[in-house]
Amino acid sequence: MSTLLATPLNVEFLLDQVGGNTKIAKRVMEEFAYHTPMDLDYMKQRLTASDLTMAEMIARYIRIDSGMLGAVQLRDIAADLEIVCQTNNVKAALRIFHELCEELARCIEYISAMIRQLDDWHPEEFMNN
Repeated sequence: MSTLLATPLNVEFLLDQVGGNTKIAKRVMEEFAYHTPMDLDYMKQRLTASDLTMAEMIARYIRIDSGMLGAVQLRDIAADLEIVCQTNNVKAALRIFHELCEELARCIEYISAMIRQLDDWHPEEFMNN
């Protein structure tokens, strides 16, 4: 299993996206960790109400945001949920939603650890690899 799949997100990928700026990378991760659980709470409400159109839209936002972070597994689960919502299969959407919640929890735990580590990050080491 590759390192990319073993960790919930690829910080090197994110740093590349923000030009190696650790302050911006930290801010992106903090915003993601703050807002995405609220998005999932709202998505759960929409799924419970069988509003798969709105759930699909939220899944799309999570897919896009996850891609920016390099959270490949989360992105892929969100993409699966997006597709299932288009089929109007609430039961399958709820199953995938639970997978999404579990993976988001892994990502947030990892983000917390990485934010602390980025304080000691040396961009020149990143750029030389």
